[in-house]
Amino acid sequence: MPPALARLRKKHPTISEFLVAYSPNRQTEICHTPEACYFGDSPTLAMLNTCYGRRAAEAWLVPEIIDACLFCGLKEQPETYQLEKLAQIIVVNFGYLSVDELLLFFFYFCSARYRHFYNTFDPSIIILSLRDFLCDRNRAFEERASMGAVLVPLLLVPTMVVERRRTTMINMVEVSVRQLRAPITVVELSQPITMLMEITSGQVTVLVTIGNREGTSKNNSYAIYQ
Repeated sequence: MPPALARLRKKHPTISEFLVAYSPNRQTEICHTPEACYFGDSPTLAMLNTCYGRRAAEAWLVPEIIDACLFCGLKEQPETYQLEKLAQIIVVNFGYLSVDELLLFFFYFCSARYRHFYNTFDPSIIILSLRDFLCDRNRAFEERASMGAVLVPLLLVPTMVVERRRTTMINMVEVSVRQLRAPITVVELSQPITMLMEITSGQVTVLVTIGNREGTSKNNSYAIYQ
């Protein structure tokens, strides 16, 4: 098992324990330090599925969505189908986001920072608000880069891919990468990707996967900021 997954398993052996540790209550704990959410080491949605099995990320997302709906005081709460389908869509399209980033998003959403419901539940409001959140996130990455970050080219070879899946095409994806001494973040990609990497002594281990758009061939070349 890759080191990052092993650490997650050791800290939270089961998905049930993880759900307790990263419940909606954590939103008010992490909202004071958004930088720690963007550049911290909390696991991504994709990593949850890799560590705890398929649908683990959705199991974490559903309570977050329900909490937001309860807070907004909707006249009718979402149906189970709506909750599960929305969670699936978020995992497919935003699986590279960490759970702390998503906790920050839901805190901002409840703070009326983005779009809002009109008495009834509309899943598209959360999806569109997530895209608004990405704009805030992009600005945070740009500010970090402008403060003297070093651009380092990185080449990922196919043999490093542990698991390959088809994913939805995304214009630009930002992927969290971890190193023992300092955080490293992929900020521009040549193809859609959902992954987490561990960098130790110059070696790169891909934990979750590259997804190619059908009919498109692109090289596996990326840039990372350290």
